[in-house]
Amino acid sequence: MLTNFLTNVMLFAGIGAFLDNVFINVAERQKIAIYLENGVADLSLNTRFSNFLKRAYSIIFGRFFSKSIFSFGFIFSAAIISLFSFAIVITFQTNLYPQIFSEIKYDSTQIILIISFILFNVIFDYFTIVQTKVFIEASLKSNTISRSILFIASDLIVTMNTFILAYAAFLLLVVQVFISYPIQATVLVRESEPPTKITADEERRIFEEIENKEYRNKIKYRGSMSGALFSEKDMSDLEGLYFSYYSTFDPSNPEIQASIIASLASLNISNFDMNQITDEREVLNIENQLKQLDQRLYLITDQNDEMREIYNVTFDVDGSVLKNGSLDPAYTSAFLLADELEDGFPASLIGPIGLPRLSSLIQSVVSPAYNPLPTAICFERRLPIGRMLLSEQGIELISRCEDFITFDFVWVNSLDTDLALVGRNLSPYRIPFNTLLVTSMLPTAFFYLSIILLAIATLLFSKVIRGTNRVKVFFLRAPLSIAGLFLGVLLGAFGLI
Repeated sequence: MLTNFLTNVMLFAGIGAFLDNVFINVAERQKIAIYLENGVADLSLNTRFSNFLKRAYSIIFGRFFSKSIFSFGFIFSAAIISLFSFAIVITFQTNLYPQIFSEIKYDSTQIILIISFILFNVIFDYFTIVQTKVFIEASLKSNTISRSILFIASDLIVTMNTFILAYAAFLLLVVQVFISYPIQATVLVRESEPPTKITADEERRIFEEIENKEYRNKIKYRGSMSGALFSEKDMSDLEGLYFSYYSTFDPSNPEIQASIIASLASLNISNFDMNQITDEREVLNIENQLKQLDQRLYLITDQNDEMREIYNVTFDVDGSVLKNGSLDPAYTSAFLLADELEDGFPASLIGPIGLPRLSSLIQSVVSPAYNPLPTAICFERRLPIGRMLLSEQGIELISRCEDFITFDFVWVNSLDTDLALVGRNLSPYRIPFNTLLVTSMLPTAFFYLSIILLAIATLLFSKVIRGTNRVKVFFLRAPLSIAGLFLGVLLGAFGLI
């Protein structure tokens, strides 16, 4: 308890000392001394606040950010602050979660990932520093306390919202780098069970929740299909597949089954090929592999399989949101992910999700922003022409098709979302996901903490220090260090840190 208290107190005192010794030069310290000496003069409240804000602005931007925002000095200073804040957060997380860092595979891909996130942080911090500079300058020109506070509050709100929008776009870009090129996937699928006609009693029982009679009355057949998904000819990591279907026609021929399998993903499917496996040894090997997937599911779904043929289906999958026109839902998913991170502030800064796996990020971003629903394929002249999820509106549309088939998938294990990760082996890599929230907030928070420390220093000087000549000399040498020490003690005493 005492150790934490002293650590936090020294942290705030250290921030104040950093400002006193790095941001404030000799000339600026003299200006602060003059301001403190005259701060209690008989001036209006607005004038006193304006004088205070001018000194705060000078501390924040006077030494490192006084040049043009496009100058090398300004950009370099912003980059240094950004890298410094990133290093602080990573150091903190390394000490807090050493196990996560020990699991990271530091190869070229991982290093490039970390560098890309750092570059995003540097670029974003540059724009937030420019934004804070603009808002504080607007506060200086307003000459009223209420408007100044409004500008400062606006800066904080805009920073948070800008972070969500920019971070979502960056996350989507990262995802596209890793999944927008084709990777071959393979499905070993059994020929579907011989379809059976649905009786009137079954129809009422199965579709009792569906009020659309036109949709319900057109369905004549039911059946099921089972198999396994794997990638790059590697059968050591199979995913079990089973789905039941309802159809307006008999979907027993392989071409129609291929259309169903092509609907496994909402991503881009290409180079589709389907061949029957006839070699008895290979069939036996596949049978054993399928049985090992999940004995319970196998017993439930795979009865009388000896009579059903096995097909080898191969296709390429890529997740380019531009190719399949899914930019809006993909960005929405990325936005919701970034928004959830921001909503969890400040707990999200120190939670165990500090370095999630790249595969988890991709799953979250490419997954649709709506709940999963059964799928339907519309056929015209026995050829598939469209695919949709069966919402109430979807049922209305699909009932207008000449023929259609509806189905719902069941997976033995948790399948990679939309097949986006099939064969890509991205699980070993981690990304500094929530690290960027705190590092992107640090420069803004640091600047406004400087204002708070100067406000405390002004209050201490006017109420306590001004009349004590010896203490005053000592105080003016490091006003923000002493203010930071006072703030740390105050917050610790009230249990706020």
